[in-house]
Amino acid sequence: MKLRWNRSRPGRYLLIVLAVGGFLLLFRVGEKGFWPSSEDRTAEVVREMRKTGDFLVPRMRGEPLVTKPPLLHWLIVGTTSALGLNEFAIRLPSLCFTLGTAVILFVVGRRFLHVRAGLLAAVVFLTAPGLLQHWRTAKIDVFLTFLVTAALFSFFFALNRTRRRAGLYALFFGLVGLAGMAKGPAGMAPPLLVAVGYLALTRQWLVLRRVPWAWGVPAILVVGLWWYGAILIRLGGWSGLSDVTSSGASTYFGWQHEIAPAVSWFYIPRILADFFPWSFFLPVAIVVAARKARARAGPIFGFLVMWLAVYFVLFSLLGKKAGRYILPLYPAAALLVGFVWHEAMQKALSRWPSRSIRAAAVAVAIVYLVGLALVVSLAADINYESWYVTRRWTESKDRFILTEISGLMRRHLPITLAVGAGLFGAFAAGAALYRRRGAWAFGLLAAAAAGTSIAYNAAIVPTLDRMLSPRHFARHLRTIVPDDTPLAAFPQADDCTHFYLDRAVEVLPTRPQLRDWCIKPPPRYVFMLEDDLRTASGVVYEWFRLVDDTASYRGQKLLLFENKPAHSPDPTNP
Repeated sequence: MKLRWNRSRPGRYLLIVLAVGGFLLLFRVGEKGFWPSSEDRTAEVVREMRKTGDFLVPRMRGEPLVTKPPLLHWLIVGTTSALGLNEFAIRLPSLCFTLGTAVILFVVGRRFLHVRAGLLAAVVFLTAPGLLQHWRTAKIDVFLTFLVTAALFSFFFALNRTRRRAGLYALFFGLVGLAGMAKGPAGMAPPLLVAVGYLALTRQWLVLRRVPWAWGVPAILVVGLWWYGAILIRLGGWSGLSDVTSSGASTYFGWQHEIAPAVSWFYIPRILADFFPWSFFLPVAIVVAARKARARAGPIFGFLVMWLAVYFVLFSLLGKKAGRYILPLYPAAALLVGFVWHEAMQKALSRWPSRSIRAAAVAVAIVYLVGLALVVSLAADINYESWYVTRRWTESKDRFILTEISGLMRRHLPITLAVGAGLFGAFAAGAALYRRRGAWAFGLLAAAAAGTSIAYNAAIVPTLDRMLSPRHFARHLRTIVPDDTPLAAFPQADDCTHFYLDRAVEVLPTRPQLRDWCIKPPPRYVFMLEDDLRTASGVVYEWFRLVDDTASYRGQKLLLFENKPAHSPDPTNP
């Protein structure tokens, strides 16, 4: 089947994608501090790379962290060297990769579907508030999403060309190898499964044999795994690696060792929440794509369905689960939803303004507002400790974050409904302009879809940031504790705390370690949350004095203590 290029003035639509995406990604992106997540580890690894000058071995608190290759860290070192060590510079590569992924969706949608379907796919990808919070962070999975999207569509383009395919295949294998350099083996396997699974499902056995696996797979292994060999040499072989992984680094070579079990259907509610409101249309989009694939209406539909299936099934089978692991699934989901929206609008508005269409619009408006109210209200009442994950997986900080978000959503419910109503009106106005003023209509649709994300980042994120980011108390402690003075945390410290204090803080997880700390020559400082004081009170009251209690973190006072120069009892005696 020969695929034609749609020639309906793509330039103005591409400008809409760049304008809306650029604004959403840059809006207050440097104002939010690092929260306890994978982003804080990325920032701290970059800080220690710059400080030590060792760019081969990632480190956390001075210990080698060999869980993932450092490709993203190297890119961030470049941006922070130019712009300084700050939130914006650390997140800038992710912003570029996200915008690049949206542009790829637009180009692919235009090439294989319709120019407006490509635009809607890019808008869907950029405007789901839950996803946007990922796209605006320095996470490896955001980088991986770009690499996987570019790799798989390079492969798909190669399949649908009659000549000069070697370059596209080389690009596919090279990008899959880079996915390995970003995420390790877990980044390389799923794209290969999508490619092979699609050809097997569509029974393209001859094409499967013609793909240059003989040199492509070795190229993937060289590009994606050379760092592991270099690390083995640097650490002194397997014995040196064993010393690192057993000395508190909490990692295995290329994979985290801790087990975080969750139920097999963990990702169903995650997709519904992260892809909201577009997740409501995803089941319909999958059914439509499956039917078109069976009817041979276009090869892209079967490819996208296979993409979704591989990532969803594969990561659902793994014992360890996290929402960010399936981020590479969403470009395929966005393209399918964008196509369904395009077809629905084109069919419905061709009969506009019939009475049935007006009635349907009113009904959709009512369902939208009622659904929004229900979603916000239910999110505030969910017991996150027992909901669909084991208690071992849901840590206290995760429950705190989710509880605070749900409480804020409830307090902002009237404003949320008002914003939702206004945005729906703008969306309806854009749909009304669809037939005559295409670019203006889709620009209004994109702006309306982006409004919920803007409202969330302007109203809710700053409140959460004051509670969930150590940035505020860390900068306060830096004015009290000199940089060359020993500082510790009891019983734990978030990774982003080390970043904001610009030092590796020693962690004292037990009372005996706290006693050992206090008997060393002063001044030595230790900070802890007010709730943790009860655990350490027997040591603190005897051997420390309170220096400051004006900072707060996660809704509690943060207490800073300094060890005393003289002691009366024996501090080693419990």
